[in-house]
Amino acid sequence: MHLSTPLAIAGLVLLAGCNASTPSKAPPSSTNAGPSTSPPSSVTSSSAAQPWVVQKIRTGGQPCATLGAAGSVWVADISGGVVKRLDPATGQTIARVKTDAGPCGMAYGARSIWVENYTASTVTRINVATNASRSIKVG
Repeated sequence: MHLSTPLAIAGLVLLAGCNASTPSKAPPSSTNAGPSTSPPSSVTSSSAAQPWVVQKIRTGGQPCATLGAAGSVWVADISGGVVKRLDPATGQTIARVKTDAGPCGMAYGARSIWVENYTASTVTRINVATNASRSIKVG
């Protein structure tokens, strides 16, 4: 049985916070315990919907947003002015695309990743087939 890429990406949890390695001091609540570090031992209707950590990936810089699209995981690095394209199977960076200052919000459409550049008042369009990019002034 072959799983489609979007389904495989759904199991990936990417740590993208500035303090992602610092554990929370609050105990997990029974209603929102967060992802487990291992898959459920048996699949039930309630455990099938529970996420678990498949892989932790250090992306460097200051990640601001993540997006699963076009067979990759995309990470906007707000401090580095780049979007990193990751292989979801290996976690390796397969491309670094330069953007204008402050990339943060991302969306996928028209075979492109659209990146909102927070401090530059621009949007960068990244072609998912070539990783070529161009900026569009919006303000």
